[in-house]
Amino acid sequence: HTSLTRSFLFEENTKDLIVREILHDLDIGPNLHANANDSSGVMKVFSEPDSCLVFLDNEMLGYTPLQLGYLEAKDYEIRLEKENYRAARGIVSVQNGHVQKIHMILRSEVRITIESDPPGAMIYVNDAPVGLSPKTIRATAELPYNFRFTHPDFNDVEKQLSFSKDKRLTVEFGTDMKKWVYIGGGSAATLGVLYYLVYRGTEADARKEGGLPAPPGRP
Repeated sequence: HTSLTRSFLFEENTKDLIVREILHDLDIGPNLHANANDSSGVMKVFSEPDSCLVFLDNEMLGYTPLQLGYLEAKDYEIRLEKENYRAARGIVSVQNGHVQKIHMILRSEVRITIESDPPGAMIYVNDAPVGLSPKTIRATAELPYNFRFTHPDFNDVEKQLSFSKDKRLTVEFGTDMKKWVYIGGGSAATLGVLYYLVYRGTEADARKEGGLPAPPGRP
């Protein structure tokens, strides 16, 4: 007696689609068959994209999709990580006798290499300093960021930017340079050399006025 099995040939994209659909509904985990009861709860974790590392209270437990059973009723810190994506985190409350379903979306990560002309500009992202140019920073794709670039000799440059992929960003400060003016003297001079620096005008204005000496410590 022989039983015959029909064979199938799938196009590659069709096969991938079927596999993704199966994985999306498949519970995988150390407690796959655990049920919620009066003394424990169950957590089912899904993500976009799939195959993200799941950390529960900083303990790595597996990859999504993931089912975790026999959980004590309390609050847990959950974190999902995947290469080239920004980590997602949150707090999950587990209750006895309940199944808690978690669905988290991770955004792709891009690397932005920032250069400036001239170099040595301070980079601010959303008003937080991140370092001097040239510098490579990581950002979340498709999200808007407020960039501000400052240089001691030039006017600030501000831009709101978002990125969909890795990018090299070059910032040009232009030709308008800051002018420095000394204010001081009088009784302060008897105590030593006391200078107050005040920003006013441009280098072009300084040339019209015959020029001014550089502030202390500057050429």
